[in-house]
Amino acid sequence: MITECRFKNFKALHDVSLPLERLTVIVGPNSAGKSTILQGLSLLGQLAEQSLDQVLGARLYPEDLLARGRSFPIELAAVDSQSPQHGFAVRITGWKPKEDNQVARLKGDVAGDPEFQRAVQFDSWHEERVASWCSAFRGVTFLRLDPQKLMAVSRFPETEQPRLGIDGTGFASVLGFLAGNQPDDFQSIQGMAREVVPHLRSVRLRRRKIDVPELFDVTSMLWKSAVHWGEQVVLDFDGAESVAAPEASEGTLLVLGLITALRSRPHPWLILLDDIDRGLHPRAQRELVQQLRKQLELNPGLQIICTTHSPFLLEHMEYAEIRLVYMGPDGGVRAAKLSDHPDYESWKDVMSPGEAWSTVAENWIDQISNRTP
Repeated sequence: MITECRFKNFKALHDVSLPLERLTVIVGPNSAGKSTILQGLSLLGQLAEQSLDQVLGARLYPEDLLARGRSFPIELAAVDSQSPQHGFAVRITGWKPKEDNQVARLKGDVAGDPEFQRAVQFDSWHEERVASWCSAFRGVTFLRLDPQKLMAVSRFPETEQPRLGIDGTGFASVLGFLAGNQPDDFQSIQGMAREVVPHLRSVRLRRRKIDVPELFDVTSMLWKSAVHWGEQVVLDFDGAESVAAPEASEGTLLVLGLITALRSRPHPWLILLDDIDRGLHPRAQRELVQQLRKQLELNPGLQIICTTHSPFLLEHMEYAEIRLVYMGPDGGVRAAKLSDHPDYESWKDVMSPGEAWSTVAENWIDQISNRTP
């Protein structure tokens, strides 16, 4: 479990240190850095398995990750204070051979140490070193589910076991694989979904044709399509059977996508969920939080970090699980616990977490003595 993370010069995270719980929810205004924190943790997870050039590919350059107006290096760190040998940090020095970028093994609670630069001894990037130090950080799942992707017909995959994409791509194929090869997990997904969406009876798959443009005809100047077969999700509700995914509510599909990610194998140990309340009724938000807690009980090694804009969802969280982010006047993110508020002791017993956040918001973060510079 990651108990603390640290980012320096990574996008809007100029210098941010954030303590984490097994279930942590990050709140704040739009464009305040919530998703960036998840992106940073996801990048650490990817760098535990691949080199920087493999992760960035042809789409991004290190400069795209660098905070505006700041200079290299970029530093990302994650640590488990109870098992410090599992902590590691990455220093990105620029677009250079991967050996010029660096990795460090964290010893102790250095992610929150103001002398982080001197406390961490970085070594040059080496595949064997990364493999041994970063093995505990493999198995990170970052989800920003798109209802349109969840609705889509999925082509039968070429791989033996399909994977759910970050945005929900391949959703129907994953469910189809689970139904045929891991029926217990498929039944578990349906049971969990029914607790959040009470009128849902069952989830099924049906074959559908997909026309895929494959060849451009220079004579007609048109694409010629080939017919492929795939699967589409079909839902049965009380009083409404055979509801195709495009006809179902976004909230129902998002719940199913999230639960499918939780139950897919190999089970992830860290799940990063962006905008978890999207499309959900307040009651469904409550049920979803209860399902997340149930999964944490069933999987002692699981950790969930999510973002939300919903005070209703915070009503079902503990104060200790809530983190606030705020964009300072210099364009850098500030972060704090909701319980860091100077008046926390005076209102913690009379206001719920959702009420407290709605009342105090985030501007106070700049005023507290332990703010991130």
